[in-house]
Amino acid sequence: REVCYERLGCFSDSPPWAGIPGRQLAGLPSSPDAVNTNFLLYTRDNRVKYQKISATNPSTIKASNFRAHRKTRFVIHGHLAGADLPWIANICRFMFHSEDVNCILTDWRGGSSGLYTDAVNNVRIVGAELEYLVNLLEKDYGYSPANIHFIGHSLGAHVAGEAGRRKPSIGRITGLDPAGPLFQYTPTMAAIGTQLATEHLRVICQDPLCISAPGILQPCGHLDFYPNGGRKMPGCNQLRVPPATQDINDLMRDCFPCPEEGCPLMGHYADKFLHKTEKEQQKVYLNTGPSPPYARKEVCYPRLGCFTDDPPWSGIPGRLLTEGAKGTYVSAVNNIRVLGAEVAYFITALQKMSRYSPYEIHLIGHSLGAHTAGEAGRRIRGIRRITGLDPAGPYFEGTPAEVRLDPTDAIFVDVIHSNAAHFPAAGFGMYNTTGHLDFYPNGGTVMPGCADLIPEMKQSDFEAIIADATLFGGCHHSRSHEFYFASILYPTGYLAYPCDSYEKFKKGACFPCPQEGCPMMGHYADRFPEKLKRVDQKYFLNTAADEPFATWRQKVFIKLSGVKKTRGDINLVYYDTKGNSKEYEVASGDLSQDDVYTQYLDVEINPKNTTKIEFLWNKAIFSLLWARLGAETVNIIHGADGHRSTFCGHGTFFANTHVNAFHNNPAGVKHLLSAGCGAAAEFSSPTQEHSLRRHSGMRQEQHQATLFLQQPPAAREDQSTEQPASQPCPAFPKEKNISKDKADYKKYMQSLHINARSFQAASAAEGKEVCYERLGCFTDDVPWSGTTERPIHKLPWKPESIDTHFLLYTRENTDDFQEVSAIDKSTIEVSNFNASRKTKFIVHGFIDNGEENWLSDMCKRMLTVEDVNCICVNWKRGGRCQYTQASNNVRVVGAEIAYFVDVLMDEYGYSPADVHIIGHSLGAHAAGEAGRRRPGIGRITGLDPAQPYFQGTPIEVRLDKSDADFVDIIHTDSAPTIPNLGFGITPAIGHIDFYPNGGEQMPGCGKNPISQIVDLDGIWEGTRDFVACNHLRSYKYYSDSILYPDGFLGYACASYDLFQSGNCFPCPEEGCPNMGHYADKFKDKFKNDFVKLYLNTGEARDFPLWRYKITVTLSGKSKVRGYINVALYGSDGNTKQYQVTTGTLKPDNTYTAYIDAEVNVGEVTKVKFLWNNNWINPTFPKLGAATITVEVGETGKEYRFCGSGTVREDVLQTLTAC
Repeated sequence: REVCYERLGCFSDSPPWAGIPGRQLAGLPSSPDAVNTNFLLYTRDNRVKYQKISATNPSTIKASNFRAHRKTRFVIHGHLAGADLPWIANICRFMFHSEDVNCILTDWRGGSSGLYTDAVNNVRIVGAELEYLVNLLEKDYGYSPANIHFIGHSLGAHVAGEAGRRKPSIGRITGLDPAGPLFQYTPTMAAIGTQLATEHLRVICQDPLCISAPGILQPCGHLDFYPNGGRKMPGCNQLRVPPATQDINDLMRDCFPCPEEGCPLMGHYADKFLHKTEKEQQKVYLNTGPSPPYARKEVCYPRLGCFTDDPPWSGIPGRLLTEGAKGTYVSAVNNIRVLGAEVAYFITALQKMSRYSPYEIHLIGHSLGAHTAGEAGRRIRGIRRITGLDPAGPYFEGTPAEVRLDPTDAIFVDVIHSNAAHFPAAGFGMYNTTGHLDFYPNGGTVMPGCADLIPEMKQSDFEAIIADATLFGGCHHSRSHEFYFASILYPTGYLAYPCDSYEKFKKGACFPCPQEGCPMMGHYADRFPEKLKRVDQKYFLNTAADEPFATWRQKVFIKLSGVKKTRGDINLVYYDTKGNSKEYEVASGDLSQDDVYTQYLDVEINPKNTTKIEFLWNKAIFSLLWARLGAETVNIIHGADGHRSTFCGHGTFFANTHVNAFHNNPAGVKHLLSAGCGAAAEFSSPTQEHSLRRHSGMRQEQHQATLFLQQPPAAREDQSTEQPASQPCPAFPKEKNISKDKADYKKYMQSLHINARSFQAASAAEGKEVCYERLGCFTDDVPWSGTTERPIHKLPWKPESIDTHFLLYTRENTDDFQEVSAIDKSTIEVSNFNASRKTKFIVHGFIDNGEENWLSDMCKRMLTVEDVNCICVNWKRGGRCQYTQASNNVRVVGAEIAYFVDVLMDEYGYSPADVHIIGHSLGAHAAGEAGRRRPGIGRITGLDPAQPYFQGTPIEVRLDKSDADFVDIIHTDSAPTIPNLGFGITPAIGHIDFYPNGGEQMPGCGKNPISQIVDLDGIWEGTRDFVACNHLRSYKYYSDSILYPDGFLGYACASYDLFQSGNCFPCPEEGCPNMGHYADKFKDKFKNDFVKLYLNTGEARDFPLWRYKITVTLSGKSKVRGYINVALYGSDGNTKQYQVTTGTLKPDNTYTAYIDAEVNVGEVTKVKFLWNNNWINPTFPKLGAATITVEVGETGKEYRFCGSGTVREDVLQTLTAC
């Protein structure tokens, strides 16, 4: 028989298509319409969503992203498959990482989904369709068939063969385990013929069980690859395993190693083999691993995977030896890879058994242990932090990233270098940077208190030196972990300064800390907001020689008074609360009263524990015996924040006399920290007659050592400071008299003059502006600053400091997020983001974290009720700072969200109307900023939008109904911040505003009232844990609302009191909106500018309540005192007992109450009545319910129930429908 089709030609069931061995049954292919072949185009321009093209409609090709200058690869599926399988589209996406091609999926599920024999015949139609499309490309675009590559799996391989048979000169065909049944040993006309490459892969396992549908065994290409022998793949438990004629390892043993011309690469790069077409049916064997990426090298262990001694693990500069004797350093170097794998396996077990997140893991490794941690991090992605304590240098310095500890091994990598000497010096640590933050204490090579290093060593001596390391660099090498240990207890004593070199650091070129601050070396390094700004950040510091090693860096200026000139040295002596003291030399040699002497000191006494500082000078031999010197002024700049302390003295002293004592806070004295001021202090009279006095404009009681309680406002060395101009220090010398560090001292003196300006004048200064390329400009001018509501001028941090991350959850990855970035669009393309879905952004607030459980839980709940892209926005670095700063940082966060939406619009044609931004606290205003920048956002939900710095501001500063098509708000902590510590905004600002429980005090939340707030930042940081319950309830309500589409009904009312009294009950005819997830069902139903809705909630999860009106008419003979309870029974559940009234109970009277039930009972079927006398009544009175009426708040439907007789107290009476 024969059938013919106009475009594709004729098809017969005569031999070799049927009636031959292996193909006994005759059959014709289905019609082209029934097979329904579709071509789905992916390119680098549309990696996520395909474009459908058709050879019968050439305009679809012209309108697509197809480009004739690119190569074209067709991917063809097999039996019972379709182009929607993930592996098919992923082949295209993986290609785009290495080449710019047209990747076309051939979808013929209409012809492949039936019986196998029918599908076998249909491959001829699909092959003809491919030929027809190639002919069109050649005709209309001059496209060469040599640039075409067909990749077919199973039956798809024979589809490719049919296309190649019809269209000669196709460049390449790759057969992925070409189907065996009905093709094995058939003529090349029926089966795939010799093209360029055919790969015998049985199947890439998607499931633990792989059913063996045998692939073709005979070689049928130029290169025929047989991984693992071509029959049974590692990791697949097959139902039927064809018998092997020869063991694969026996085959490979005779063919090892590769011949002189090399070995071909199976897969995508097989065509790079120079001898690929020298002859046909070249058989090639290899082994693979059991799981992705399948590539296998030398030795493999079941739990830990495979290890090789190929480069870069050995045979490269710095790693010339491949192995060492047991117990040697070289042996240990190799063994850390197994140890790292063991650590990774342990973490994997934690993930599987306890659902433990790698983000909660911190690996701390010393020496070789640091590289062990790196190996573990390389195997388990998402490790939160790795700390390398002087990572071993030999065999690691200068090696590729996969061999050693590297910043890519964890989200954050910090390194302490304590023995970082270059070979041939005997340094055991790495010298080069290998983390995000690399700390070089004391320059990173020689540690104070340790013996000097052996200057040189020979390679042959290496193992001997290692074996007796304590004689050489062991002390220096070990200091790294000693520093880390001490840093846990002394965090501020390990402050490190960004600098290009240690020499510059010692000279003070990098002093004080920059505006963003300095990181703390050791345990608290991860608190530095700029830690992920870039890799290879170098930081330097000095330590002490003895434990606890901590020091606090200060820059000291001393202006002398006394004799014109003498010789000697001047010193400062620091005292702490325990009576310990440390003396530091500031200068020596010629000393003159007109000079200023400067020195950088690394003080071993914490400034917080410093009780006094004394000035001491010693005269040199042969100096005048009667020489007298004093300190006219002592200025100290603290490295941590650039804060300056200025002290003034008078008088002069003989040598070797401790004078001019400055006393600080005695232990236990508490003081107030206010913006711009240092610590308040109390002082006792010094023993000496002469003293220093702290420069200040405040007048306080004076002792012989006059010291005032308030020091000048904090200032940086390069910034001006506003301070009172009264009571100045004595006149300073003119510039010409300054002989040391003139420029620094002049700068300081100039700042003192600036400090005399009033605060009001500074506040009125013109606003500043910063601009960022992607996000635009930001100003601290009105209305963002300088207003009653926002008095402090602050600019937002730069985007890199805020470090906004977008964490995607979908139904394909409900448990683990995929990080996506608008800056790196490929992260979106390879993720599970689907442009056909709506997108929800969830934005956290102040001192919160985008990886907290409440955000991911909210996503998971959403994904149970709808198919969406759920993106958690993590800006924790920008939110864990002073509240006033965080309230400005939300502007950058909002701009980042808007930029993300812009990218979705540009790259995927995504509509902003499909975007819903959910923001809690400050996150609500970030959502508002995003909506203001990107008009057309579909919906914004504000979860208790933050009040301080936003309430009363113009709409461009805060969230407003104009920021989206629909804005709904949940207020849960809207009491005034002063004095009630309400953190949420009070007024209605959305299209509909919900005030559950009145919006101020939530059931189940207790709050300690504070009558007065002095420092806003302190309150926010110090009270969040015990007063934020109300504030946090907003997102808990929203999360619960996802699961209760009929719950959280909000009643439109003028006030909460009117709602409680029932004035706004029941819902109107059009219904009541549901607070939370389903509020948008009421979009555009309210015509008022602002709509306030009230409801009540439960004390704990689950929070929704359903409101009913209960009316009870009593029966009986006499009145009594007590209370009456009613319980409802319905088709969907029963309620507990709710009190209707208490007090005097009179027969024939009617009592009404509004109850909020914990369940929606559905159709009310009966009610139960109970009353109690509250006290013992010897008359044993009886009371009953004559009628009870129940009205449902949601629908207004009434149910009437009748009772008979009366009952004694605590006896239930059941009422049924009248």
